[in-house]
Amino acid sequence: MDRVERIAAMEQLMDEATAALSALDSALTAYEAARPALQQLADYYDGDWKTDFAADEAGELPKDMKRGVLSEDGLWNLLEDARSIEARMAELSKEAAPLTPNEYQHLALRTLNPALTEKDVLINGVMGLCGEAGEAIDLVKKHLAQGHALDRAQLAKELGDVAWYLAETAYAIGYDLETVLRGNIDKLRARYPEGFDADRSQHRKTDGE
Repeated sequence: MDRVERIAAMEQLMDEATAALSALDSALTAYEAARPALQQLADYYDGDWKTDFAADEAGELPKDMKRGVLSEDGLWNLLEDARSIEARMAELSKEAAPLTPNEYQHLALRTLNPALTEKDVLINGVMGLCGEAGEAIDLVKKHLAQGHALDRAQLAKELGDVAWYLAETAYAIGYDLETVLRGNIDKLRARYPEGFDADRSQHRKTDGE
């Protein structure tokens, strides 16, 4: 794809996204306005609806009266559709929100092999860290020593794999990921209170860290 084609394609995507966002904004405004009505309908379904439905079944209501709200499935389906839409919006909101370290660890560990023993999880974690770090090193080696273009997208994937094994290893030793990361920042603040300093780096005491 040449530059002109690329710009034209991005322009089309921008137009489509703009139209979709405009439609969504209008729909959300309308939905926000309708929520009190939906709540009233939900309260009605849980309260007086049954007696009104029974009255309709007994022929006590005018025959020419609009009664869609008394349909056995009509009101129920409407309320279920509203719940489904709100659930979808909640999921989208979660995806859009920044992912915390502990949320990442929780989601990552959903794919942990449940058959592994506690010892196996630890071994798998530290070996995985080494292996995935090696994959990242190999990409940079090819770029620097073999003339390959730096595959940034693949490198990002390898970093994601490193993060997965970091989450697993922390879990194996009973730590949540946020505690591990915060501990590292606290250590660095103590070592370099004003930011990195070459002299402090060269003359710091060997502390095994």
